[in-house]
Amino acid sequence: MIDATFPKTLLEFHDRFSDEDACLDYLRRQKWPEGFRCPSCAHERAWTIRTWRLDECASCGHQASLTAGTMSHGTRKPLTMVVPRDLRVRG
Repeated sequence: MIDATFPKTLLEFHDRFSDEDACLDYLRRQKWPEGFRCPSCAHERAWTIRTWRLDECASCGHQASLTAGTMSHGTRKPLTMVVPRDLRVRG
């Protein structure tokens, strides 16, 4: 579900999702609204592997994809190109 602070204009949209980090942060908040929780061991801390768009559990090493379950899964394109497409479909 898209939150109430979601951009309402194209300019707001581009401001909010202007770079890869902004897109990753948004995807992370959507996937874990209450913070990271490892799907394997339920640990609450993770290291970010930005080049692969993964969060790695600090306890067991499980790697959780931030794009899994989205249209962006498996793409090598910059998220600034594919996250807007995902959000248009979901919104």
